[in-house]
Amino acid sequence: MADTLLAVADEELQKANDEQKRAQADLAQAQTDLAAAQQKLNDATDQLTTLQDEAITIRRKIAVTTVAADGKALFDDLDANTSKRRAQQAAMAEAQDAIAYARSRITNAQDELGKGVQAAQASTQTAQSMERSDTDHTNWVAAAGTAKLSGLPAKADVTTAGPAQTAALAAAARLDGASGGDIPAELFARAGARRQARLDRINALNTSALLAESRQADEDAKAGLSGVSAKAQLAYQRSEAALRTYVLTAQERYDRALTLLAGVQNSTPLNTDESSRITELNTAAVAANVFVLESNRDAAQVALDQQQDVVDAAILDAIAKNPSADPTTDATVQTEQGKLPALQGMVDTANTVLAADKDKLDALEAAIPDATWALFDDYAEALDLLAELAAADPAALATALTTDESLYAQALRAEQDSARTVIAVGELVREWEDRAAATAQSRPSRLLEALRGDD
Repeated sequence: MADTLLAVADEELQKANDEQKRAQADLAQAQTDLAAAQQKLNDATDQLTTLQDEAITIRRKIAVTTVAADGKALFDDLDANTSKRRAQQAAMAEAQDAIAYARSRITNAQDELGKGVQAAQASTQTAQSMERSDTDHTNWVAAAGTAKLSGLPAKADVTTAGPAQTAALAAAARLDGASGGDIPAELFARAGARRQARLDRINALNTSALLAESRQADEDAKAGLSGVSAKAQLAYQRSEAALRTYVLTAQERYDRALTLLAGVQNSTPLNTDESSRITELNTAAVAANVFVLESNRDAAQVALDQQQDVVDAAILDAIAKNPSADPTTDATVQTEQGKLPALQGMVDTANTVLAADKDKLDALEAAIPDATWALFDDYAEALDLLAELAAADPAALATALTTDESLYAQALRAEQDSARTVIAVGELVREWEDRAAATAQSRPSRLLEALRGDD
């Protein structure tokens, strides 16, 4: 049976509670004594403050009195006040001694109990959170297995017959000039390729960030149980997010995609004058071979970006191997970086060749109304949504969450048990060190006793 974080949280809470019970009585008594001493100090402090105010009043009266009898009475009052103030100061000192003693006892008790209290509080919150998460996981796994969500990937596949394919083809026909749409086929293909290249680049950067995060977890795992647990946690969090996102948003994304496609299909076509102008400009762009030239430039840029990703990966590897060294001195980094200038040169050359006739492409793109570009963006977004859904595997997502949670639970339990052992052994170490220190202080007399046979 797969392990769960809820089981780990419940176990941790029980262990923390057991540890608390062993020291709770001593701590409670010390806290009671501390509270009493603190109250005694507060009372004495309040009374002292009142007496000090009275002393000030008496001195002021003395300063202005002109009658000897009144003066004597005031001095008697001041003497009495002084006695009372000294008594309260003594009471405060006594209370402070009691507070120090009580705090010392609390400290000793908290050596055993303190971390247990914190662990119990944290474990209580964690158990409550894990109970909610466990319920969510159960519901998500069940939902992923329903016909509605398990069948959604196939339903979203635009390469097979169905509502998604019908909507995608109808929207494409509205835009793609190859099917009679408003945007010339050459520009439709080129614009779509540009957008895809940009999306690929964004995804590549995100992938690099995830790889770096994973590498950090790998290195952290080499440091001990906490690192192993952190690495397992990362995998679990990713699996949890993937299943949660699919279950909670898949249908919404599918519906949005079809809504976007329907909006494209039902939009108003360009008028004759707009279409004629676009056709004229497209003819000039085709004649200048500008679509091919821009495609060549973009391909060169992709090659440069991909090589930069290789360089970044080499830098990450170099830093992981030797964080104290300059990664640019690493042989692999230097080799990969050495490939960049030639690739940059290819981009620059392609840009130079494109520049001669790029104005023709610019003119054509400017002739396309903003509303039409917005429709194209809706169309592309809809296809992205459907592609993401079609690539999803709900059953695999559910299995991954169950597996990764189990591995994380096992790693977390091992980490927590180890931490508890360290604390327990540490308490014993301190106890035995105190015992050894006390024995060392009486070492001469104890040795003499043994020598003389005093026992």
